Amino acid sequence: MNPEHPAYDPRYLAKLEPPAPGPEEALLASLAPYIKAAAACPHRGPARGACGCHWCSRDGIKVTPPECWACRKSAATA
Repeated sequence: MNPEHPAYDPRYLAKLEPPAPGPEEALLASLAPYIKAAAACPHRGPARGACGCHWCSRDGIKVTPPECWACRKSAATA
């Protein structure tokens, strides 16, 4: 890492750069606003079961994350 060291090799610098974001990172980045909105929902109840679904206290039903996000998106545009 030290350019003054005799064993310095500038090719190591490329190895230290973070990799380009892949499809998984891009998907997570696109979902971040929905995840934040769902987490802040006043109707969100505790998670139930291994699936991670939550109970919606507004309707008293279990909702999946996409259902929750759709509800939050419609509430934001209303």
